[in-house]
Formats: sequence, structure tokens, C-alpha cells
Amino acid sequence: MVRCLFRNPHSYIFLREAGHDERIWSLEWASAKKLSRQGVQAGTIRSGDYVVVTGHPPRMTTEYRILIQLLTRQNDGFIWVERKDETVD
Repeated sequence: MVRCLFRNPHSYIFLREAGHDERIWSLEWASAKKLSRQGVQAGTIRSGDYVVVTGHPPRMTTEYRILIQLLTRQNDGFIWVERKDETVD
């Protein structure tokens, strides 16, 4: 992870794709207000964290953007899911 913008109306994570140092992805996340209600704070995801993200791709395949649906950080087991009523196996 390169940078995290924790704000309203949408938070953003910018990350470098593994194996492609020049490729930076812009990941649209939920609002800071919604994330705070779910226990995510501004410092939860930090620069240098290794995260795995699943989400909705952009309409144009040449853009490196995604709308986050699932975010995991394997080193401590942190998981964020778009809908809190969903479970992740």
C-alpha cells in the first residue's frame, strides 16, 4: 500500500501491484464515516501494508481502478467486507 486517503464522501487507497512497481492502482473505498462505524480508523491501513483486494473493476480495462468489496491484510488477519452481514471463509 502506497497511500490511504481517509475522507468523505469516499476514501481511497493507492497501492502498487505486486510484481509491477510502476503500476499504481486507485481503489475507491467507503466513506470515512461508514468505515469509522465499522471500526476502521485513519491509521488502520498504513503505507507499506501488504493487502489483498477484491472488487468491481472499471469499465475501461486500461484504467487501474477498482471499487473495493473485500480487503484483507494477511499479517494480522484484518478483513473488511463491503456489507457487514456477509461472512468470509
